Amino acid sequence: SITKLKDSGCDLLIYNWDVYTDDGHEEPSNIHNQNTDENKVIEDIAEFPQIFLLTSACNKIYHKSLFKYLNYEKGLYEDNIVTASVLLNSNKIFLSKDSTYFYRKNSSSITESIGLDNVLDLSKSIKLLFALDDEYPDYFSQIKLLIIKFIEDVLFLLFNHDWTLDEELLIVDNLKSAVGDISREDLNNFNEIFPDYQTSYIEECLDLHELSSELFLAKYKYFNRLPKVKSQASLYIDDGNGFSEDSKIAIDYVPQKENKLTFDLSGFSD
Repeated sequence: SITKLKDSGCDLLIYNWDVYTDDGHEEPSNIHNQNTDENKVIEDIAEFPQIFLLTSACNKIYHKSLFKYLNYEKGLYEDNIVTASVLLNSNKIFLSKDSTYFYRKNSSSITESIGLDNVLDLSKSIKLLFALDDEYPDYFSQIKLLIIKFIEDVLFLLFNHDWTLDEELLIVDNLKSAVGDISREDLNNFNEIFPDYQTSYIEECLDLHELSSELFLAKYKYFNRLPKVKSQASLYIDDGNGFSEDSKIAIDYVPQKENKLTFDLSGFSD
């Protein structure tokens, strides 16, 4: 490790890392651990913007000149701002094809459980990332890649977990206060750099400052996605006596973008 740093003249070394489920199955690489299959030396991070999504602190070795940026605050996701600051202040970065960090998920651990603190701390990270624009304006379009991913994460948690209405309003209020200017061009740039990452909630962020928190929830959580509203589907069976309420199978389902409904016909004879 030290040899790689010295020989390459780099001040930051980033290794691949592998993630395993708690039952031992290896997970595919994702947007936050885009494992490289070759060694790379990066002298201008603007030429490799994907690096801003490599936010883990566990797979990096730092030259002592970068120690002053390793200021971790209390809270979840605290390594994201630190990693962004380190990346922005590294002269040369070595991306290693070797995996030296192996992470096994524990489904019962605090990092795998979702609570209100997760969402609020993500919004805090977004706000701190926007603040980097003053110090690093030349790289802010790259920083926005991480910002957009975090906005997506907050909206995913908002739309797909059960919260009280007060909690939902708090989440949206915090997100609105954290998010600065995000444009259509920013979203297009994200999709071009990460074409294999399927965004589901990005478009909504364009409306964050156009709608009140109540209207935002109404439009995007309740009227558009309707994850909490149960609907009923009915299948009428012609049992030889025509269609009637007595020959109906009804099932409840939760509306999604796409639903596949299955009816049990075992109660009907030919």
